[in-house]
Amino acid sequence: MINRGLSQTAQFSVLEHHTFDASCGSVNASSTGNEVMGLIVDRVGLGNSFNSVKAVMTAVGEIGTTTVDSGFVGFQVKMMHSSTTCVGDFNELSTADRKGLQGLYIVTNTTATSTGNASGRMSTDAGISTSTGTAVWYGDLGTYALTGAQRFLSVNLLPEVHASSSGGSVLRIAGALALGDAAESLPNSTSTGVVVKTTA
Repeated sequence: MINRGLSQTAQFSVLEHHTFDASCGSVNASSTGNEVMGLIVDRVGLGNSFNSVKAVMTAVGEIGTTTVDSGFVGFQVKMMHSSTTCVGDFNELSTADRKGLQGLYIVTNTTATSTGNASGRMSTDAGISTSTGTAVWYGDLGTYALTGAQRFLSVNLLPEVHASSSGGSVLRIAGALALGDAAESLPNSTSTGVVVKTTA
């Protein structure tokens, strides 16, 4: 998104703070039963005709198991759109543009071994070898063109939090929609009507 000023951007909180605690069992992002729909943004009421949108997420994880490979914390986000506000009418705007499972980055830990992912970004195919600790997410979930998008926008969150017999991890997450690339005139560029040039 390239913007000439703040008037060409808008941001709306669509996912209030959610907590997913796996202490009673893992939460799997591939299960539609764990999918959480965000609030709905009506594009008609925005004032500008925005041409692009992206999801902006804030996520913190607490690794709560001593079992290697069982402390993973991550999420996926689906960009959704619909011509109505009925939940059942929303469909994914672009499956091709959706990013894969986003693992959090381990920032502190109390125990690390050489067998796996003691620091850095978590991966479901690498050992999470911290016994306890915290993790955060940072990154870019991509920008979606709104060409052909319907009136109403939202996001669906798919959390993934793993657990073991020694405990479970926790994901705390919130999100917003950021819209940009507004199709509006530059400041002071409105028409002044017909201009007639005369010669002396």
